[in-house]
Amino acid sequence: MTNLVVKIDSNQVWLDSEKYDQAFKAAAIFAKSSLVPSAFRGKIEDCFIVCQMAFRVGIDPMMALQNMYLIDGRPAMSAQLAIALANRSGRLDRPITYEMSGQGAELRCVATSAVGGTEIRAMAGMELKRNSPAWAQQPDQMLRYRAALKLIRSTIPDAIFGLHSVEEWEDAGDDVQVRKPHVAAIAQAVAAPAQAQAARVVETQEETPEPVAQAPRRGRPSKASKELLRSEPPAPQQTQQDEEADSDIPY
Repeated sequence: MTNLVVKIDSNQVWLDSEKYDQAFKAAAIFAKSSLVPSAFRGKIEDCFIVCQMAFRVGIDPMMALQNMYLIDGRPAMSAQLAIALANRSGRLDRPITYEMSGQGAELRCVATSAVGGTEIRAMAGMELKRNSPAWAQQPDQMLRYRAALKLIRSTIPDAIFGLHSVEEWEDAGDDVQVRKPHVAAIAQAVAAPAQAQAARVVETQEETPEPVAQAPRRGRPSKASKELLRSEPPAPQQTQQDEEADSDIPY
């Protein structure tokens, strides 16, 4: 794992305008590259800061971009990078080694090293298991990461500059859910306004009464009625002779 670290010149970028410009140009190139993680793609400022962090810890900027993550605006590193930095720091008498024992739910890993001639150990067990493909396929490796991170955090945290690893954030449980919301929760939040609007439309349709036939209003006849009356033939008028003839009829 130590091959993740490549020692480079750690001269300060902030106080040298020429180096600052060069670093910013390099960050712009990284931000356009498809070889960097999507979290940094198109974000020159984030790439620039990660590059500066790489200078601080003495590693290659590209390696830092491949092994650094953003969680709630805070940088976190991969377990591989944390272990590589610890082994390279010179604080340990020997690189971290691992001892596996048990099977299934009893699987355990003990990470061992030494500081100043004193042996140090840290253990991780399957109680840390999470529901993920990595744990299902490589439980041994997941336990090695956790055991090594415990050893580093408890004895030489300055070797990783106090930064947390992604695995440590994941093991924090509910706290990670706040910083890394699930895609399903985001989709639900996006769909909520549309669902509420659809519910309002359905409610309005249910409350709308059916039209009731109304009796015709009394008043002046409409234009259509007038035209209909004009089209009917006039009633025949009775003449005076007809009236006299009618009066002669005995009843």
